[in-house]
Amino acid sequence: MKNVYCVFFLWILCLNFLHAQTQTDYHAFLKEGKVWNCSLVEHISDASGSGQQTTYYRIQLSGDTIVNGHTYKKMYDIPSLIVKQYGDGSKDSLVVEGEMNVRQELLREESYKVYIYPSFIGGEDVLYDFSAVAGAITDICTIPTEILSIDTVNVNRQRFRRYHVKPDIVNDEYDCVWIEGVGHPGGPTRVWGAEVNDGRIYRLLSCYEDGKCIFTDGDFYKAGETDCIDHVNKKPLTVHSSTYDLQGRPILRSFKYGVFIQNGKKVVR
Repeated sequence: MKNVYCVFFLWILCLNFLHAQTQTDYHAFLKEGKVWNCSLVEHISDASGSGQQTTYYRIQLSGDTIVNGHTYKKMYDIPSLIVKQYGDGSKDSLVVEGEMNVRQELLREESYKVYIYPSFIGGEDVLYDFSAVAGAITDICTIPTEILSIDTVNVNRQRFRRYHVKPDIVNDEYDCVWIEGVGHPGGPTRVWGAEVNDGRIYRLLSCYEDGKCIFTDGDFYKAGETDCIDHVNKKPLTVHSSTYDLQGRPILRSFKYGVFIQNGKKVVR
């Protein structure tokens, strides 16, 4: 009988190991203290001549506020360095410290969707839809956006889901990406590649959580993986799922293998 129990125990451990190897946890987009380091390049013309100016800044989440019954995270712009490079090759730089500028936009996250308030239409709108499946068309800031494909990128032993998307905009052939929990290569609130036609270029340089770097600009277009996720082309479970892991945490995605608590009963797959 002891041997039977040992075999069963080892079998459960193997299932849990396989489950851990195939599971890609959902990366929440909004987390207190989260930081996105970004840059903005734009044309300048001043008394010293003309050229381009690069402003390095960070966007930080800090604190909550309630609007229309919803709790939103507040965002701050914090510039750190301004570099001017003129046509004659000369440079000028200015270190900016301690300026926390409140951004007008507020963000909230629910059921794998990130909402922005106010949007350009004045009310709340969807900024990212991380519940969407490959082939779906979802409205992002009122613009129909197609989810071309979904894969994952492995960054420092963490897997991030990557959504290749294409907005339905005339003459816009840009195939941009969203990274779950990180955002767009142009920054957390820039969901498309289309920029204002004045030479401004936005760029997300790195993303930090709890003081640790979790993603950099070089990770956006790394070689992808598709064999380590089973949710592609499948609708994920809702946050109100009745399925839990052995630690009592709700399971937000469906998995083929593992040990779960479902409707109050232990289930082994």
